[in-house]
Amino acid sequence: MMIRHILYETIVQLFLRLDIDQILKTGRGLGSLMWLIISSRRKRAITSIMKHLNISKTQAKSLARENFSHIGRSFAEILFNLKVDHRFLQERVRIKNIENLHLLKNTKRPVVAVTGHLGAWELLSGIMAVLFPDRATQIVVREPDDLALRDVVLRLRKKYTHEIVPRDNSAPNILRCLKNNGISALLVDQKCGAHKAVFRPFL
Repeated sequence: MMIRHILYETIVQLFLRLDIDQILKTGRGLGSLMWLIISSRRKRAITSIMKHLNISKTQAKSLARENFSHIGRSFAEILFNLKVDHRFLQERVRIKNIENLHLLKNTKRPVVAVTGHLGAWELLSGIMAVLFPDRATQIVVREPDDLALRDVVLRLRKKYTHEIVPRDNSAPNILRCLKNNGISALLVDQKCGAHKAVFRPFL
């Protein structure tokens, strides 16, 4: 675990020396490297995509490879949380329905914010801290199985004052936050066991 921890911290420090565009490019390269060296995950991804989307192996392979690239970029985007401020939002973030944001900022009621593993979802931590500095906020996450990676990722996500809540047994923490008129943000596209979740038709 110690060797992996040093490796992850070294990667983080190297990434932090880069500008934003370089971080994105390097993240995509990291995803491509994962595609090449983690053959078991690669095969599982292709098989699963073929099964659930009913597409050819060639199409599934292309989609899976693109997904690996996206995963690498998402890992790199964790580092953006160290750079997110009002200027970053102005230059890099486009909000389609600004009136909805104003509604959220002005309401005194509790808020449940949901999204999935699409786009730059790792920026949620930094963006929430900038947009809602005076609200009790929390983000519910699935912790990595790799303990060394979990420690590094948790440190990067915890730069701000909001709470990072592990997904397992998170309900009491979520209810406490909402009772205090806080904001609870969740990624809702993960399977967490039939005894822990209510499964709904997708879209």
